[in-house]
Amino acid sequence: MSSRTYLSTLERGLKAPTIEKVAQLAGVLNVHPATLLLATFIHQEERIDTPDLIQRIQDELMELGIR
Repeated sequence: MSSRTYLSTLERGLKAPTIEKVAQLAGVLNVHPATLLLATFIHQEERIDTPDLIQRIQDELMELGIR
């Protein structure tokens, strides 16, 4: 799927993955790609409240007409 070198550059913030690569990584980890994105933002913002963030995302999706 991806080389260790590529994964290392992602971890160090030297590269940003494409949506396609996020989907591939999620597939290997057997999680939804949105889970990886959510985990990334939770990790970056130490004071973030996970249930509040999930609720905000649900509310914003509803506002966009997406259920």
